[in-house]
Amino acid sequence: MVAESMARNDETDAKRVFQTAISFLAVIGLAGSIILFVFAKQLAGLVGIPDAELGIKSYFAGSFLCIFGVVNERLFSRQTKYVPNRRF
Repeated sequence: MVAESMARNDETDAKRVFQTAISFLAVIGLAGSIILFVFAKQLAGLVGIPDAELGIKSYFAGSFLCIFGVVNERLFSRQTKYVPNRRF
C-alpha cells in the first residue's frame, strides 16, 4: 500500500500507511510475545520438551526489546521520521 501511494505521488498517505502498519505490527508482536511468555510451560509440554520453557521465555525478552526499540523510536525520537524514498 505504501508503494501504491508513492506511485500516485501521495507522500502523506504513504507516511500514514507506513506509520499505521508499524503500530499494528508492534501491537501484534507484543501480544504474541506476552502469550508465549504466559503459556511457555504449556507450550513446552505440548511439544514434549519440558526444558524448553526457559528458551521460550527468553524469546519474549528478545522480541520485547525489538518492539520497545520500534516504539521508542516512533514516540521519543527527535530525528526526522522515516518516509519512503521517491521513485527516480
